[in-house]
Amino acid sequence: MNKLTVHVLKPSHFDTGHAEDAMFIAQQTRGPLTYKLVNVDYEPLDPDERENEWAQMDALSEVADRSPSLEFMEDRAALDTPDATESGLEWIDRLQRIEQQYRKNHDVPDADFVIVLSTQGNLENYFVIPRFDGYRMAGIQLNHFVTQKVKSHILVGYYLMALPFMLTAYADESMFSYLERHAHEDLRGCLNDLAGDDVTKLIVKTKTADICIECKRHLQTQQLDWNLVRQMREGFELVRSLQVNLEDFLEGFAHPALTIGMKPKFEGLGLTVPLSPKEMAVYVTFLEAGNDGIGMNNLDQHRDQLHHAYGHRYRGTDVQEITRVVNGLIDPLAGDLQQVISKINRKFRDTVGEERAAPYLISGERGKPKSISLSRNLIRRV
Repeated sequence: MNKLTVHVLKPSHFDTGHAEDAMFIAQQTRGPLTYKLVNVDYEPLDPDERENEWAQMDALSEVADRSPSLEFMEDRAALDTPDATESGLEWIDRLQRIEQQYRKNHDVPDADFVIVLSTQGNLENYFVIPRFDGYRMAGIQLNHFVTQKVKSHILVGYYLMALPFMLTAYADESMFSYLERHAHEDLRGCLNDLAGDDVTKLIVKTKTADICIECKRHLQTQQLDWNLVRQMREGFELVRSLQVNLEDFLEGFAHPALTIGMKPKFEGLGLTVPLSPKEMAVYVTFLEAGNDGIGMNNLDQHRDQLHHAYGHRYRGTDVQEITRVVNGLIDPLAGDLQQVISKINRKFRDTVGEERAAPYLISGERGKPKSISLSRNLIRRV
């Protein structure tokens, strides 16, 4: 894929900094897309002034780059939600006229993307509307009610990276066929989840930073440029990290509950720690040991627990494999246990971040028993 620009149009009167913060997130990614934020005179605060909107479209200035910190973005107050005055179709039609005039006035290539940020609502209460049917434009409402619950730079930043991908991957779809064939009413933590008025779905969607298996299968048939996929996923991971860290800041670094099943899950965050059956067996065994922990040379004393935990999750047909794996783990000379613990701890850190992961890790002083310090009140078993 050739280098393309994503032109993000912001009403020049909207100077709260929320749009700049969202752009800061998108601009941290690297790939075929370059993001450019511009001030354009459109969408006056007074609807009666809209008749002059097109005459003002020639006025344009590129927003100066700046690098806000996470702490700076945390200070943004929630935006007031305006009363809607037009339908969703009227809303996206109006934003498309702005997009088309912008392309004409500034010789924007057809291949580039244009995302128009709006300060006006629509009666169907859509936060984002992609204009499918082969168009490369979309609209986002900056001051939608969901930004009262989730910081606007988190949500707008997420969609600045999702929309170019969606408009490419689903270019042959109409809005109606996309909704029928690809959008999910049920919560999957996927790019294509529909949130409706349920803010919790958006929270899980942005924290999961993923695409469900069904959608991945479809996307694999589209022969998409891998660099575009990679850039979007990189952005999603950044959004997820920012959201988790921000919630830590606001909640006093509260530790989320951990559900223990086939794999550990932070259900409140929409995150799963991708432990293998062998790693999971070791983790469960250390959980069962409690605060006393287990010495690295004493795992043989927990053979039955380890055997049961691995056998419960093993999906092979060779029952002798269970015994071989357990024997390898409890053999102090094999070094297998230390490697497994290192992998477990790395996966927890990768999932929830270094600081938040600490109480979930198998840890302890050198030469002393290792344990998991997490309060057992935060453990849920299924």
